[in-house]
Amino acid sequence: MKTRIVIILCIISVLALAANYVAVKNIERKKANIMKISNDKDFENEWKKVDSLIGKGLPKSALEIVNVLYNKAKEQKNAAHFVKAVIYKMKLIDNVEEDAYVKNINQLENEVNTAEFPIKPVLQSMLAEMYWRYYQQNRYLFLNRTETANFEQNDIRTWDLKKVVKEVIYNHLEVLKNVQQLKDTELKIYDAIITKGYNSKNYRPTLYDFLAHRAVDFFMNDETGLAEPVFKFELNSLDYYQLPEAFAKIDIVTKDSLSLKYYAIKLLQDLTIFHLHDSNPQALIDVDLKRIAFVNANTVIESKDSIYLEYLINLESKFIKYPASTDISYAIANQYYNKGLQYKPLESEKNKWLIKTAYEKCENTLKIFPETDGAKNCKYLQSRILDKALSFTIEDVNVPNKPFRALVSYKNTPEITVRVIKMDPDTDKKLVYKYYGKELLEKYIKYKPIKEWSVKLIDDGDYQNHSIEIKMPELPSGYYVVLVCNNNNFKVDNNIFAYSSYWSSSISYINRQNPDYSYDFYMLNRVTGEPLVSATAQMYFERYNYVTSSYEYIKGGTYITNSEGYFKIPTYNSKDYSRSFYMDFFYGSDQLRTDRNYYQYKYTTPQKYKHLQTFFFTDRAIYRPGQTI
Repeated sequence: MKTRIVIILCIISVLALAANYVAVKNIERKKANIMKISNDKDFENEWKKVDSLIGKGLPKSALEIVNVLYNKAKEQKNAAHFVKAVIYKMKLIDNVEEDAYVKNINQLENEVNTAEFPIKPVLQSMLAEMYWRYYQQNRYLFLNRTETANFEQNDIRTWDLKKVVKEVIYNHLEVLKNVQQLKDTELKIYDAIITKGYNSKNYRPTLYDFLAHRAVDFFMNDETGLAEPVFKFELNSLDYYQLPEAFAKIDIVTKDSLSLKYYAIKLLQDLTIFHLHDSNPQALIDVDLKRIAFVNANTVIESKDSIYLEYLINLESKFIKYPASTDISYAIANQYYNKGLQYKPLESEKNKWLIKTAYEKCENTLKIFPETDGAKNCKYLQSRILDKALSFTIEDVNVPNKPFRALVSYKNTPEITVRVIKMDPDTDKKLVYKYYGKELLEKYIKYKPIKEWSVKLIDDGDYQNHSIEIKMPELPSGYYVVLVCNNNNFKVDNNIFAYSSYWSSSISYINRQNPDYSYDFYMLNRVTGEPLVSATAQMYFERYNYVTSSYEYIKGGTYITNSEGYFKIPTYNSKDYSRSFYMDFFYGSDQLRTDRNYYQYKYTTPQKYKHLQTFFFTDRAIYRPGQTI
């Protein structure tokens, strides 16, 4: 027995030693894995694992790796990956905890308090953004909340709107407090987490540029909803339209400490001063275009659009020898384009040729510096200007055997071909229900047309939208579909189409719904207005077919008009609460269908209730205490 016990104790000891050995090895292996994170490539490999786990729906497992990356980045003072880890931690906590947004704000506040440069200003900028997003997501709560001094400093849920705005402003300005240190720090230290665009380093070369523009983007927003003070800050001076050198020198002051416009223009001025003497004016031009667009959008000066355009032209001439000037050229072209869209052909010729001016401005820009950002924007604008457009409008019903007019609206389309197809209305109803767009067009094109002709359109090269009335041929009674194409081959690909349908019919009708949901109809001659006697009206009501999972129309009642062309659809009293229906009208060989569905609801007689109401008449409106009424 003792031997057996000794053997068992030995086995337990061996197992314990083995377990301890395995545990130690696991710890060592984990340590080894952590120690492998020594450069950006190692970080990137671990981030791929995190993204993979998130994609598989395993946020807790992803969070474990993120915590390792967070600690390692903090230890190595790796700013980019530390900030990325903070962002991922907040994102993953948001997936696994309740009230996560507030917890993330509190966590970020703690990170800001303990972080050092260059991490702290980035985190603080994020904190300002999170404050503002919380307000946007809970706007309805703040709008119903009065200003109060009884709030918890560290609990945004107790803040009023004024407190939120103050905190956002404070944090954005605090971010830029160590301005020289930010200006001396190149943004490339955050390359690992920034998605860079072409030539972006010339637009945002330093950490100051990056964070200042983030602050400006918030301050340019004007949706705080705060009450406006008497001394509200306004952009009401032509000084704000001066060229960079002069704008940098103006004194901008206000008593309005909560004016976002004030902080925006002040920061834009600081950015202008910072880049005023750059050898490459890309960043200066970028901030100046941002400044002048902001001023123009918010100024109270009359004729601001003409002043804005004049400013852009002067700015372009100042920097015309630099490739970055194409950004200004694009802004000028875009201004011409937007002004050109205000052209009203029936009123005057004003602005008619401005879109063409915009196109030519872009063309000239592409010739000078074709590879620049501004030139690429110009090329996109040109493609918009050259876009073709076509629409076709026709009356729902036209008189048979007489020509009539249709309206064609078009842009950059010198000629169209019109094709008329005679169709059964029920067939077309099924096609429209089943198909849309390209597929529907392909179905229509297969039908043999009864009429087809081409029309030359007026195109004087102004790139504007135009409209013209065209003559439609006389056709007998029936239902027709009209196709309009900019090419006579009627191929769906690479062409533009417009289509519509109409009835050719002498029948017209008027109707009204009665309080009991019955309907009165009158059938009339479309030309003379005389009543159609003994005309037929057939009802079709809608019903859902659960077998085919679709709606179908069932034949309902048939009605004959009297000597006044009148018939009545009685009150609806069925087991269903309501029904939808349309009407087909017949008079001889002529036919017409209602252009919409009508609805009937089950009618119940309203119940009458009695109630007692008492009125008091007094000798005055207000009484003093103790005074007799």
